[in-house]
Amino acid sequence: MTPLQDIAAVLVTRGNVDMTRIVESLPYDEIVIWDNSTRPYNLGVLGRWAAIAETTKPVIFVQDDDCIVQTRGHEWLRQEYAPGVLTGIMPCDHAVGEAHCLVGWGAMFDRDLPEHAFARWLKGGGSVRDMCMGHPDIIVGTLAPFKRLLAEPEREWHRTMQTLPGYPIPTTVQALPYMLAPDRMHNADPKHNVDRGRIHRQALQIMKEEA
Repeated sequence: MTPLQDIAAVLVTRGNVDMTRIVESLPYDEIVIWDNSTRPYNLGVLGRWAAIAETTKPVIFVQDDDCIVQTRGHEWLRQEYAPGVLTGIMPCDHAVGEAHCLVGWGAMFDRDLPEHAFARWLKGGGSVRDMCMGHPDIIVGTLAPFKRLLAEPEREWHRTMQTLPGYPIPTTVQALPYMLAPDRMHNADPKHNVDRGRIHRQALQIMKEEA
């Protein structure tokens, strides 16, 4: 199991939610928060990846700002982590496609893994705009080697969590009440899944051309 002292946690937020419960739930000593409301630049979701530069550990843990990863979730990730692989708890998003790994419910990876994924994106003709202002999570979650810990049978937990905020996915993740708030990105932007799907397909094409 990956030692706690080798892991730094990185959180990104718009600055409109209280991060206290999340921070208190983390078992890691090093925690970096990219708060877009207080940083010189609002990088959106890209702040998750930019904040890695402020850490000192070889392994990175990330999650969204609208859920609690339970102790079992952290132990699961530490047990399953492997060098060179993005290991995530969250099931795939069928609105985007199958061949990707989302990081919102907790993920663990080498600190330089996202850098390699972004380099592949740019080398393959992906746009800087999509990387910076679009959905960088989809780029990393598609172009990095990955392993999803929650498979298809557990998607019922996902649906339950969406309809009953606060319902704990067994021993792994608990939604915070504002997960389904209207101003959350996945609810506020009608093009959210359209753009994510487009970026995912382009990343898959890049992988195909590399082969």
